[in-house]
Amino acid sequence: MGGGSVDLSGKLVLVTGATRGIGRAVAIAAAAAGAELIITGRTVGSLEEADDAIRAAARLFAEEINERLARSSSRDIVVYMPGFNTPFATPILMMARFGYYMAQDGVFIGYSWPSRSSPLG
Repeated sequence: MGGGSVDLSGKLVLVTGATRGIGRAVAIAAAAAGAELIITGRTVGSLEEADDAIRAAARLFAEEINERLARSSSRDIVVYMPGFNTPFATPILMMARFGYYMAQDGVFIGYSWPSRSSPLG
């Protein structure tokens, strides 16, 4: 089963907390996949800086990912880090969907830490 890149062309993605950390990484990845973004943050200055950085990083990120995927015929290992403060079942379901849609043919490693929720949702 072959893999492919995620295409978010024509999709509108709202990323909260996009000025740093996981939110910024998600915004960069979504932009690299062709999404139109709406980003939120705490100050106008941080949003303007994040916008510039996301645009530049998304271009470089997309080029690098496409180049690496073109050189490889398999997806040997995926490490999935969904963040925290979710019920345990949520990232497991998300990981399963991600593996299916990415046609993952190798090892899939998932890590999550439930916080302020019950272990099973």
